[in-house]
Amino acid sequence: MFSSDRDYWKRYFDDENRNKVREWQPMPKQTHPYLKRGGGNINNSRIEFLSREVQTYKNLLSQEKEYRDKLIVELHRLKSENNSMKMKLNRIKKDVLKSD
Repeated sequence: MFSSDRDYWKRYFDDENRNKVREWQPMPKQTHPYLKRGGGNINNSRIEFLSREVQTYKNLLSQEKEYRDKLIVELHRLKSENNSMKMKLNRIKKDVLKSD
């Protein structure tokens, strides 16, 4: 029983100290970067928005091109490997037919 009372008061005073620290240190106010309001006019903000959108699509296009190029390289590697295996198989077939 003694330990539970002790734990209760320990938590109580710990909570009291936390509340004192919160009152003593106010939370710093930080503006969210996406919520900043620009001072320009509406046309400039639309132009900036459209230019950012164009840049985003350019980035997506370049990523897709890189991925496509990687796939083409992989396809070429597999084709060449396939051709070499086919040539080896044909040689083996030829040798087996000659031996018969």
